[in-house]
Amino acid sequence: HHTHTHEVDNQIHTYSLFLCLSLPTTSLLLFFILLSITTFCLETHEAFNPISNSTVVEVVGNDTVVHFYQETETRVELTYVEGLCVIWFTFEFFVRILSCPDKVKFICNTPNIIDFVAILPFYLEVGLSGLSSKAAKDVLGFLRVVRFVRILRIFKLTRHFVGLRVLGHTLRASTNEFLL
Repeated sequence: HHTHTHEVDNQIHTYSLFLCLSLPTTSLLLFFILLSITTFCLETHEAFNPISNSTVVEVVGNDTVVHFYQETETRVELTYVEGLCVIWFTFEFFVRILSCPDKVKFICNTPNIIDFVAILPFYLEVGLSGLSSKAAKDVLGFLRVVRFVRILRIFKLTRHFVGLRVLGHTLRASTNEFLL
C-alpha cells in the first residue's frame, strides 16, 4: 500500500511540474519568446545584414574560373542571442516532455510539434555551418527559410492576450496569400 501512495505522490508531482511548464505564464518564457521574435525581425533588417564580397575559384578542365558574388551575413550578435533563446526553448521542451504523464499525446500535440520544428533548424545550421560544399550551402539556405517557423512561437502567447488571438486568426486567414 505504501508503494502505491508513493507512486501517486510521484505522479502528482510530475503532473504539477508538467502543468507549470506548459502554461506560458512565466515571465522568463515570455521574455525568451519576445526576444526570439525581436531577433527574428532584426535579422531581416538590412542594418543587421552587412553585405560581404566573396570570391570562389573553380578549376574547370584546364581553365580557372573565378566567381565573384555578394552575400549577406547576419550579425553574429543576433546569432548568439538566438542561440541563447534556442537553448532555453530546448531545455523547456525537454523538461516538459520528461515530466509529461502521456508522452505519445505530448508528441502528437500540434503546439509541441511546432516547438520542436522551431528548435531543430538552429541545431542543424550549427552542425552544417563548418561545411563549405555547395550541397551544405543549399541545405543551410533551406534551413534559414524553415527558421521562419520561429514566428509561430507567438501563438504560445495567444492564450493570454486577446490582441494576439486576433493576430493569429488574421495570419491563419491570410496563409494562402502569404505562401504565394
